[in-house]
Amino acid sequence: MSSISKVPDQAPATKRLPIAGAFTLFLLISMLLLGTGIGTVVVIQADNILKNSREEFIRFEMKNLSRKLNSYIQLHRSVLKDYATFPLMIQSVMQPKSNLANVQDFMDDLLVLGNQLPLTLFDLEGNPIYETMGSNCLKEWNDLDSKLELAANSQLTLLICNHKDQQQNHWILLAPVFYHQQIEGYLTATLSNKKLIADLSLNEYAERHHIEIHKDKERLIELGTPLTTPASIIPLPELALTLSYRVDESSLSHARRSLSVNLIISLALIFCIMIVVSKKLGHYYLVAPLERLGQLTFKLAEGNQVTFGEDTQPIREIQALGDQLKSMAGKIRRRETSINKAKEQLVEQLITIEQREQALQTANEKLANLNAQIIEQQQLLVHSEKLASVGQLAAGVAHEINNPTGFVMGNLGVLKDYSRSIQELLAAYKQLEQKLAEDARYQEQLENINTIKQDCDMDYILEDIDALLAESLSGTERIQHIVKDLKSFSRTNDNEVTNVDLNEEVIEAALCLVWNELKYKCTLEKELAALPKVDCIPSEVSQVIMNLLVNASDAIAETGTITLKSYTKGEWVFMEVSDTGSGISEENTLKLFDPFYTTKEIGKGTGLGLAISQGIIKNHGGIITVTSELGKGTTFTIRLPIQHKDHS
Repeated sequence: MSSISKVPDQAPATKRLPIAGAFTLFLLISMLLLGTGIGTVVVIQADNILKNSREEFIRFEMKNLSRKLNSYIQLHRSVLKDYATFPLMIQSVMQPKSNLANVQDFMDDLLVLGNQLPLTLFDLEGNPIYETMGSNCLKEWNDLDSKLELAANSQLTLLICNHKDQQQNHWILLAPVFYHQQIEGYLTATLSNKKLIADLSLNEYAERHHIEIHKDKERLIELGTPLTTPASIIPLPELALTLSYRVDESSLSHARRSLSVNLIISLALIFCIMIVVSKKLGHYYLVAPLERLGQLTFKLAEGNQVTFGEDTQPIREIQALGDQLKSMAGKIRRRETSINKAKEQLVEQLITIEQREQALQTANEKLANLNAQIIEQQQLLVHSEKLASVGQLAAGVAHEINNPTGFVMGNLGVLKDYSRSIQELLAAYKQLEQKLAEDARYQEQLENINTIKQDCDMDYILEDIDALLAESLSGTERIQHIVKDLKSFSRTNDNEVTNVDLNEEVIEAALCLVWNELKYKCTLEKELAALPKVDCIPSEVSQVIMNLLVNASDAIAETGTITLKSYTKGEWVFMEVSDTGSGISEENTLKLFDPFYTTKEIGKGTGLGLAISQGIIKNHGGIITVTSELGKGTTFTIRLPIQHKDHS
């Protein structure tokens, strides 16, 4: 017994960390290294993706602008070429005096793509026969006839009149007038820089970039703030022009910095949560059992009586270590018994001191070996627990990610009840504080409590926690509502007629799906009257309402109002979608429901939305109509029968 009690005293008096502290330090260092590595990789990759995406988008935007410029010039040139083939043009260049009156009336009424441009008709020698809307800058050129002939023969049908002020530059479109395949004159149209910039909306591009258009080495157009970044060049071989642009890198740098900061903050929060969860799990499954085993080992080493319970450990290795310690304790007790018997036998048999020392030395060696085995098993256990902690961490993260919204919502409800209970308990504590405040013995403790309350701003927390829980519950309900509406709308294979409430299952469902597109520039007003249930296919009618809402949003340039109405008249149900947008002319209103007709910009609309909507409403036995006024807005009215009749 005396030998066993001296074993702990043989350890060197070195200060060591407890297992809980060592485990926490290990987690912090591991998570710091892991977080730094992952954060660096994520930030670098996200930064590269953002940079490449922006460069690709700008390159696509500039190529689109070059195509618009080329198409713009080519369309004008094509119209001018067609005008040059008119018989009256040919007669006028052949016999200018006899046809002057006719060609004047004819040219004054000519439109080039809906616009009246300055036109000039030259004879073969470069003398103007007739010109509209002012003088032509070509008349100021020397040797005009030879230059016109040279341009026509080389198919260079775009000439430039340069001016010191770029706004005064003119683009001259040239079309030869042929008679029996011989050039007898020239018809030109003049485009000013100002008109070209307005028609192509170049100022919108210049708000984001610095744009220049060159012909040879001459700069024709320069828009935007001058930048020092390298210029990118897009050639326009058909027009013998080049388009160059420079990009403002400051906005990109700001966006990249914001993205990096947000990613770093998010990763830091995630790793903090992972550290807390890992520490809790590690303490429960690893640290606490090992601490209990350590206490038992210390008692055993001190020679005290040790009682082992029947508790089972969740980790197999710790359970095995406990079983081994329990077995070892039994062996030690038996060994002590045998030693005592040996001592009695030695006293009785007068065994020499050397024999007793030999026996004690042997016993100490065996105990040392047992202690070495315990240490080795502990090291193996720590290593295994590290691997188990990684597995537990991965399982916990997967479990959190896969939790459904309903589980979150249920937990929030329970948390709300817990919060109420905690607030009641804190109120009771507050009453107790008021009573204790009268006793001078508790003044110091009460001051410490009040300091802690002020440091953590407990009053604000109690006021804000209910609002936070209410907002969280409202958010989860919003998620469920959106998913429900999305599922309802996405049932494209459900083509059966259903008796539904148009307000709830059609209008509200469609509005929920497109609200994200409307909310930034539209104010929504709803005037929905109580409606009888209508026989219809909800997904198809909802598609019509969505299309009308998106069209209304597109018609509003900056900000405006969209109004939704529903009401009944007789055996019909009416739904109206109105906007305060730009409106539609009477001429275009007559063609709105024609397939492939659209008033939107090229590439923004297919012209099929309203045609499909009209077909859906007709199949339901209804009618869709439109009324509009330029500058005031547009109203689409849908009329559906309450009792559905198949009109397909």
